[in-house]
Amino acid sequence: METKDSQIMFGDILIRYKLSIKNIKNINIRVRHGGDVFVSAPEKLPANIVIGYVKSKAPWIYKNLEALKKKESMTVPKEYVSGESFLVLGKQYRLKVIICNINKIDIEDGYIALYTRNAESVEKRESQYLKWLREQAKEAFLNSFDKMYPLIGKYGYDKPELAIKDMRTRWGSCAPTKKIWLNLHLVKAPVYCIDYVVLHELCHLKYPSHSRHFYDFLTALMPDWKERKKILEDIAPLDI
Repeated sequence: METKDSQIMFGDILIRYKLSIKNIKNINIRVRHGGDVFVSAPEKLPANIVIGYVKSKAPWIYKNLEALKKKESMTVPKEYVSGESFLVLGKQYRLKVIICNINKIDIEDGYIALYTRNAESVEKRESQYLKWLREQAKEAFLNSFDKMYPLIGKYGYDKPELAIKDMRTRWGSCAPTKKIWLNLHLVKAPVYCIDYVVLHELCHLKYPSHSRHFYDFLTALMPDWKERKKILEDIAPLDI
């Protein structure tokens, strides 16, 4: 795979991006957390076609870069103290920190009650919360997996392994080894959005790339996937 630094002008604004030449069919553009722009292009596509396409997408790239800057400027690091707001399965909860001699977390009366011995350490309270969040994610993802898999299983595909990790640029991925990874932070989204991501990744068992056939297949199984995707992007953006 060949990768090089490239750039285009959008008016008087310089947009830098990393161009990767791969064995793919279409040009893909991604604006990632931190303001990095990545472009992937097919091996046999002439350079002028690639540059022309990237230039045609300059307004979209610039819009997304500005949106990222705005969100990052508004992001305040969590301190895991009472009153902070946290999103779990599409619902907003206020955190209630209770200093005591045990460590546990429960949802009580619309609050996330964090019982902790860690009165002074933000890092330890964060670690405790993320461990609990991973437990919530595992339960929600497995429930969705069990619900969505039969839609694919009837075509003869074996049930893949499910794993969770913290990702910045995608909600899920389907590995060639038939292992599906889901983003830990997907647990912030409503269940019907989690179902969409799970089914999206399961569809890659039949169609590895995002081809027209892939999207036709996904639409046949979940006709409203675009609406679910839009809600997911609005409620729980990936720059987390």
